[in-house]
Amino acid sequence: MIKQDWNISGKEKSRILNLHERATKKLYLIREQNDRQSEKSWRICSTIIFQQGDKYFAQRSQTGDTVEIPKLSEVSGIIQGGKLVLNQLTKNGLEMGQYMSFQESCTNKKPQAYTQTSKPFCYFDDMSSSLQMVNGKETLVKLNIPRYGVLSEDGSLRTASGFFTPEDVQKDKNGVEIKYGVSRSRSFILEVSIASNGEELRSGGENERPEEEPKPEFKEIPFDLESPFVFDKTDLTPEAEKKFQELLQNIKKYYNNITGDVEVITSASIDADPITKEKYNMDLSMRRANKIIERLKSETGNNSLRFIPKPIGQTEQFAPGLKYPKHSQSETGPNRRLIIKLPKIKVQVK
Repeated sequence: MIKQDWNISGKEKSRILNLHERATKKLYLIREQNDRQSEKSWRICSTIIFQQGDKYFAQRSQTGDTVEIPKLSEVSGIIQGGKLVLNQLTKNGLEMGQYMSFQESCTNKKPQAYTQTSKPFCYFDDMSSSLQMVNGKETLVKLNIPRYGVLSEDGSLRTASGFFTPEDVQKDKNGVEIKYGVSRSRSFILEVSIASNGEELRSGGENERPEEEPKPEFKEIPFDLESPFVFDKTDLTPEAEKKFQELLQNIKKYYNNITGDVEVITSASIDADPITKEKYNMDLSMRRANKIIERLKSETGNNSLRFIPKPIGQTEQFAPGLKYPKHSQSETGPNRRLIIKLPKIKVQVK
C-alpha cells in the first residue's frame, strides 16, 4: 500500500482558501446579476423562457443550458444559391422548437396552420397586438409574449401573404433579405403559425403561479338578416345597409390580423315556379354573395380573413312550408337571407 502525505504548507493552504473565496463570490455575483437582469419569465410546456435586457432566452429543462431565441421582428434570412439561409437567431428558434416538440406537454399543442414544410419554432412575439380592456376602455396592446409554433419559409401557411402586393415581391437572387412581415420574394416568405403561448411566471421561481388575470372569453359577432336585398338586385336595403355598416366597423375593430374563414350565405325564397326559377335564383344568390365579399374586402381592408361565398339559391329551409303563392311575399321573407359567419375571437374581460 502506498502511503500518501497530505500535509499542506500554510502558504499553499492560504492560496487555496483565497481561490475558493474568490470563486464563491464570483458565483454569487453572477447569480445576483442574472436575478437583476431577468425582468420577466414564462413557461411554455416544460420550457422556461426569460428576459435579460432586450434579449430572450429559452432554458432546456434537462441540461439547464440556455439558447437566445429571436424576436419576431428579427426573424430573417438571406437568399444564397437558390436557398434561404436563416440568420443565427432564427436557427436558434428552430433548434429550440425542435427540442420542445419532443416534450410530452408540447406534443398535443397543434399550430393554427401546419404543412409538411413547416418546422417547430420558438420565438418572442414583439409584433402582434390584441384588443384588451385598459382602465375600462378597449385598447390595442402589444402582446410581447414568447410563443411555440411552426415556421415556414415558402409561404405554405398562407398567414402573411396578404400583406404583400405584387409590386412588393422581389426577385430570387443572391443577397436579397427575406424578413418576416417586411419583405418576400417569388419563392420565399417567412410565416409563423401559433401552437401555444407562454404563461408568465412571478419573479422568485418558476414553480410559482402567476397572479390571477382576467380570463379571455370567446366573443361571437352574429350577422343574420331577413329580406336584406333590394328586389332582383345585389344592393342592400337601407335597413340592411345600416346593419352592414355596423358589421364593417366590428371587423375593423376586432379582426385585424385574425385568421379564419368567413362564410357569406345568401338565399332566395320559393316565390315562383321552383323549376323555371331555380337556376336564376342560384345565380342571383351567387352574385349577391360575391358583391358582399367584394365590399367586405374593400371596405375593411382586411387581408387575413378568407371570405367564402355560400349561395343557396331558392329555399324554404329557414321557414319550412312558407312558399308563395300559399303565403304572401312578406311571410316568405325569412327564407330570403344574408348570413355572415365570422370566426369566434377571444377578448379580455374583467
